[in-house]
Amino acid sequence: MALYALISPNDNPALEQAIAEKFKNKFYKIAPGQFVISADNITTQQVAEQLDISSGKFGFVLILPISNYFGWHRRDLWEWLAAQSKASAT
Repeated sequence: MALYALISPNDNPALEQAIAEKFKNKFYKIAPGQFVISADNITTQQVAEQLDISSGKFGFVLILPISNYFGWHRRDLWEWLAAQSKASAT
């Protein structure tokens, strides 16, 4: 599994709904407008295409691949990231 951060400058309910539809059970909402998704064999451009981000309909959205992570956050985020990492190892 590859991990991607999606960052919007504000709360973005329409983006959240699109992510929930396209990446069912494969996303984690960090904060309003901030998400992490997990996907197989996909590029950042393909994430944008699947969500129709390039059209601008969700406003500003930045998609970044995650190759490593570290920090201080809620325990459930770390558990979600660990579970996604284990899924990619199998």
